[in-house]
Amino acid sequence: MQMKQKKQYTLSDKIAEKLDLVARLYDKPPEELIDEAVEAMYAATYKSYSKPIREQMTREALSK
Repeated sequence: MQMKQKKQYTLSDKIAEKLDLVARLYDKPPEELIDEAVEAMYAATYKSYSKPIREQMTREALSK
């Protein structure tokens, strides 16, 4: 009598599976969803800084 082997999922497998579901839901490629998430996280972090720090970050980004 053989016991069924339970498939071992890694965290990256679970993330990829969820990302695939969301990509199908929004009808967008996963890469585009990742880009949007990164932009949203950056924007939220940027807004949390004080105005002088934001201005300095903007100057540094534009000088590159």
